[in-house]
Amino acid sequence: MDNEEIASRFNRMASLMEVRGEDTFRIRSYRMAAEAIETWPTPMQEIAAHTEGKMRIGPTTLYRSIKHMLLDGLIVEADERPDPTLDDERRRYYKLTGFGQQVTLAETRRLEQALSVARSRPLLTGSRSVVSSGGAE
Repeated sequence: MDNEEIASRFNRMASLMEVRGEDTFRIRSYRMAAEAIETWPTPMQEIAAHTEGKMRIGPTTLYRSIKHMLLDGLIVEADERPDPTLDDERRRYYKLTGFGQQVTLAETRRLEQALSVARSRPLLTGSRSVVSSGGAE
């Protein structure tokens, strides 16, 4: 599956969440993930090797994501640069703003909570439940 297909699936998921009236922050996260995956500048082979093939990302969405994060006040361009002998003058560096740090912490907490709920479910603990036709366990 290429990056465009993965991005398409994220966008479809976001559309389904919109129809269901789910949290707009989650919907936006899915849309931003789709953009990031679609245009990621790192070669697919490198990402696949680093993640043991579990993640594949495509070239170009990173820049759109950076643009959105700049507009949303999550990041700013950094003044500090590495040693010129180690740097490419065309490269830009960014850092989180205070607001960006708050959003990152909030999203981390949300993901930790979701993971905690998932881990508490019987499916992940090894036991299996049978659901009756009435929907009760």
